[in-house]
Amino acid sequence: MNRLREMFAGIRARDVAFMGGYALYLVFGYMSFESPTVLTSLGQTGAHVESLFLVAVVAARLVVYLVMMAVARRASNRSSSLTAIVVCAGAAATGFVVTRMAFQFAGYVPLEALVPWLVFGGLFFGAGDALINLLWARFCGTFDLRQAYLFVLLSNVASLVVYFLVTLLPSPAMLPVGAELFFASAWFCKKCLDARAPIAEEYSAPVFKGALSALWRPMLGTAILSFMSGLMLQVSARQDIPLATFQQTALVTQAVVIVALLLPALFVKSRPSLGSVYKVALPLSAAGFLLLPLIWNGVGGLANACAQLGTLVASIILWCMLANAVHDTKLPAALLFSCSLVCTNGAQMAGTLVGMLNAHTLGQGDIA
Repeated sequence: MNRLREMFAGIRARDVAFMGGYALYLVFGYMSFESPTVLTSLGQTGAHVESLFLVAVVAARLVVYLVMMAVARRASNRSSSLTAIVVCAGAAATGFVVTRMAFQFAGYVPLEALVPWLVFGGLFFGAGDALINLLWARFCGTFDLRQAYLFVLLSNVASLVVYFLVTLLPSPAMLPVGAELFFASAWFCKKCLDARAPIAEEYSAPVFKGALSALWRPMLGTAILSFMSGLMLQVSARQDIPLATFQQTALVTQAVVIVALLLPALFVKSRPSLGSVYKVALPLSAAGFLLLPLIWNGVGGLANACAQLGTLVASIILWCMLANAVHDTKLPAALLFSCSLVCTNGAQMAGTLVGMLNAHTLGQGDIA
C-alpha cells in the first residue's frame, strides 16, 4: 500500500475524489459502446440497430481524432480546460437529447423510422466521447509511468463496481444515468486538470517521430486486437445471449484480469514492466477465437469476453505508455493520443463492418 501513499502524496482528499471521474467515464463507455445497455430503454432494438449506432459512434471518434491531430501541433495547451469541457459537454448533450427524443417516440412509430435519429445521436455521442477521452489523456500525462498505471487500474476496478450497480437499475433509467455519469465525469475532469500542474506542452517534429518509432509496435498490436474485438462483438450480438448474462460474464472476467494486473503494481517495488504485461493480451484475445468453434457463443458469451479482455489489457498498457511518453517528451497529449486512437478506432470500425456485413452468414461449422 506504500505505492498508493506515494501516488497520492501531497494531493488533497477532495482531488483524489475528483479522480474518480475517470471511473465514471469508463462506466459510461461500458453502457454505451461495449454493450447495448443504454439502448435497452428502447426495448428490443435488434443487432442491426445496435451495429449502426456503434458505427456512427466510431466514425465520429475518428473525425475528432483526425481534426485534433491537425490542430494539436499549433494549439498545444493554449486552450483552457473550461472551453474544452464546454465543447465536450455540448456535443454529448446534443447526442443525449436526440437519443432521448427517439426513445420518446418509440411507442408511436416503427423502429425503422427512428434509426436515422439514433445514428445522428450516435455521431454526437462519439464526438463527446472522443473529446472527454482526450481531456482525461491530458490529465494522465501529468503522471509518471507507475502513477499512470495505478490510476488507470484503480479507475477500472471502481468502474466495474459502479457498472454492476447500474445493471440493477430498470431499463428506462439507463439513458438518464448514462448522461449523469458523463457530465459528472466531465466536471471532475476539469477539477483534476485545475488541480494538477499543467505540462508545458511543445511540439517538436524530431521528438514526435522518435515517440512514434517507440510506440508503433504496441499501437499496431492493439489495433489488431481492436479489429478482433469489433468482429467478435458483432458475431456475439447476433446470438441469443440475454443482456444480463452478457453483462455478468464481462464483469466477472474483467474484474479477475484487472485485479491480476493491479496486485503486482501495488506490492512490487520495481518499475512496472509493461512489455511483460502486454504479452498477456494476445493469449487472452486468441483464446476467444480458439474457444469459439468449441462453445460457439454459449457459456454467457465467454468467447466474446475473452476477445474483449485481450483488447482491454492491450488498451490499458498502450494508454499508460502514451501517458508516460507525454510526461517525458512534453509533446501535446491530444496529438500523441489522437495518433494512437485513430489506429485503434479505425481497426475497430473495420472489424465492426466486417462482422456486421458477414456475421449472419457465419455458423459454428464455418468458424471451425
